[in-house]
Amino acid sequence: MDSAEKALPGYFSIRRKQALPYFKMTAKVACEKQDGTESLWKEHGRAMQEFDSLKSESKGNLMEMEDAEYSLLDLKRDLAYKMLESCTFCARRCNVNRAEGQKGWCRVGADSHVSSMFEHMGEEHFLIPSGTIFFSGCTWECVYCQNYNISQFPERGMAMAGKELAAWLDFRAQAGRIINANFVGGDPSPNLHTIMDTLRHTKSNIPMIWNSNMYMSRETVKLLDGAMDAYLADFRYGNNKCAMELSKVPAYMETITRNYKMIKGRAEMVVRILALPSHVECDAIPIIGWLSENMPESIYVNLMSQYFPHYKAKNMEGLGRRLKESEFEKAAEHLRNSRIRYYEIQ
Repeated sequence: MDSAEKALPGYFSIRRKQALPYFKMTAKVACEKQDGTESLWKEHGRAMQEFDSLKSESKGNLMEMEDAEYSLLDLKRDLAYKMLESCTFCARRCNVNRAEGQKGWCRVGADSHVSSMFEHMGEEHFLIPSGTIFFSGCTWECVYCQNYNISQFPERGMAMAGKELAAWLDFRAQAGRIINANFVGGDPSPNLHTIMDTLRHTKSNIPMIWNSNMYMSRETVKLLDGAMDAYLADFRYGNNKCAMELSKVPAYMETITRNYKMIKGRAEMVVRILALPSHVECDAIPIIGWLSENMPESIYVNLMSQYFPHYKAKNMEGLGRRLKESEFEKAAEHLRNSRIRYYEIQ
């Protein structure tokens, strides 16, 4: 058994058809329909306790259970659409009514635009081939973004509904062409409502992966609990100053560390650390230190060296070059000497 299997036992159990993905389990938890936001969240909290009790059931017992007429998965979808009316999907909490055409910081409207979707072979070895859906728009603006033509132009691509995305995933999963669903961008957070609707229509028992900068609101993390089996999570900065200067992200460390702690023990995580030139000491090494102290055995870390000065970075001092081998080796040495148990170094 390799280290990925040890770090991600639930993900591999779903792949081997020994367990159901979480979204299939939440579809079996019956809920009462509610109107107001407060009532919806109260019912969500009650139903999540029932979901937790289902986790100990065998797959055979779960398969014998009928899907609920109105389920926890339906409730999560309805809550996401309710949040769209005063958007708090990400930690910026713009509170604009996207359902009526208003736009916040990310400039994503009510419709989700998909830049591309394909059978991705460029992810970690245990995730491929991955059914990857690239949404346009992002909650950040990284000066070195390699996907800036997607992330900074939210109107690009084709507007697609959850039912269409589910049909695309099902066709490829049933043909054996993908082993998971991978929601990315840009960032998936502005499209939470569409993604929840996608899960409601997906028939295939494949793992669901949230591939994100992890700058979600507390409410979004709660909705993803019981919907996502694994997170492909960026941990980019080790301090707030670098996050604001390079990605225009306020309150970075408070938000990211809160979300990681909320997810710990609730879903599995692959944490990507992209080592940045001139930023190993201030970012990569503190990130490794925080993970080593707070969740050393519950994650799989991928330390990445493939930085390239895209977008605005090519003319920036310190970032307008590739990573030096000596810089990356310093980060790698810290990872090897940390308490983090499962990792790879690219």
